[in-house]
Amino acid sequence: MPIQEVIEGFYVSRVQRELDLDDNQFARLLPALRSSLEERNALGQRRTRAFNALRRALREDRTTDEELDGLVRELDEAESRLRAVQQELLKNVDPELSSRQRARMRIIQPNVEERIRSLIERSRNPNRPPPPGGPGR
Repeated sequence: MPIQEVIEGFYVSRVQRELDLDDNQFARLLPALRSSLEERNALGQRRTRAFNALRRALREDRTTDEELDGLVRELDEAESRLRAVQQELLKNVDPELSSRQRARMRIIQPNVEERIRSLIERSRNPNRPPPPGGPGR
């Protein structure tokens, strides 16, 4: 199973469980959740490429200030777009949620994001031990 499917399954099930979504809410929110994940995945890859390019450029003495400025702009843009996608998701799902569910969404989101990053990292480095707290955090 591709890692993206694992991540989507984890994310969707976690949101459903933590927000205690009923079947109707879940059906209405699922397209927005999936769309957000797809966009965040693409932007996350863009951010990683920009970050790695910037890191490589810093190691090379021959990189010009203009090149560094361009790489910093690319990284900043990717990070800004990631934040915008998150805000767009909240804007799209909030009307379907109760006040308590909206509040919980904001609390669980950083935890879910961190867990997704951990899953991706482990898929890239399968021999590395899991972080403290184990896989069931």
